[in-house]
Amino acid sequence: MRLRLVLYGTALSALIVSPLELEATTISIGGTAWYAWWDASWAKEQSGTDYTVKPNVLYGPGLSISFPKGVTISSLVLQGKFSAKSSAFIPTGTTSIPLMPVSQNRSTWRLDSDTHLSYAITDYFRILVGFKYTYYEYNLSQWSGILFSRGKIWYNEYAPALGIAFNIHLVQWLYLVIQSSVIFNFSIRTSSQFGVIFNGTNVQPIPLAGDRSDVNRIGSNSSLGFMYHIEPANITILLAGRYQMYKTFSKSQLSELKYMDHFYGATASVMYSFYAKHSREECETDKEK
Repeated sequence: MRLRLVLYGTALSALIVSPLELEATTISIGGTAWYAWWDASWAKEQSGTDYTVKPNVLYGPGLSISFPKGVTISSLVLQGKFSAKSSAFIPTGTTSIPLMPVSQNRSTWRLDSDTHLSYAITDYFRILVGFKYTYYEYNLSQWSGILFSRGKIWYNEYAPALGIAFNIHLVQWLYLVIQSSVIFNFSIRTSSQFGVIFNGTNVQPIPLAGDRSDVNRIGSNSSLGFMYHIEPANITILLAGRYQMYKTFSKSQLSELKYMDHFYGATASVMYSFYAKHSREECETDKEK
């Protein structure tokens, strides 16, 4: 459902921008993959139980619509799953059993969408205004001695963005591409969990309260790479490094909100372009013929 809403939003944005010039548009469609590492804010817990987060591939479709007069609207939707594990011994505060083993697992599904409107100031410099939506779904499980618990955490993040981009022509069809934007992130965090205690032959369920909180973050979304345009085939290939950073400035006391998040890795995309409609002059020429 959320992916469908993102795609509907992209299509609606295109309809809003299209009155700028309906007679000539270039449409590019394709796919992107991002092999990313996640230095997660929750990976270092105050209890000393640190997680190891495995890198993974985020992938999804991309769409770009270019209008005359330097106006372009672009959208990219990526999704993927990260897994993390931790195991440690924590003090119990008793002399009979001074340490207790703790094993924890996290599986996080992330949906990441970026839509922006850009305007070309020069042939190589653009300004960007956009919107970013991110959805996280955490699945957690923990085993510590006689206690087993499971839980879920959901994040819905909404972020306006402002940035710049450079497309620098190097040789023939090769370009250096630099893009960076500042993100103001407004998030809604909800959670639910439950647990059971194993005491000999008895199994006792225990209530674990969920919560809801607002989280505000500021960050950046940047990339640097090379774009190769194969003009005879109308295909564009992009190879780049991408980096995202988020800093939480919420007043929440949750331990996982006291750190910064970093995403970084290599990204590759292939886009196919086609000319959607003739220019007004060409249309009038065709009518005269």
